[in-house]
Amino acid sequence: MGPGERVGRWTLLEPLGTGAFGVTWRASAGAGRDVALKLIDRAPGEELRALSRICHQDVVQLIDAGSRPPHLVMELAPGEPLSLRLK
Repeated sequence: MGPGERVGRWTLLEPLGTGAFGVTWRASAGAGRDVALKLIDRAPGEELRALSRICHQDVVQLIDAGSRPPHLVMELAPGEPLSLRLK
């Protein structure tokens, strides 16, 4: 997938990083608010339903999810990638 392609109602803007579970993109639905969209290797399951019930200042909020292709949409947290902090 690449910039400008759509995943559900979201348009991919730029890649933010790659991790163990997939590639994360900056994406937008055109409402002026960017989100983090993670393309994952498998369809979201029960753990996703549990995550959707968590509301805490230290946990990014889950906004949306889908299975074609498998993806999670979360609020876009400001700052640098965690990988830079772990070095």
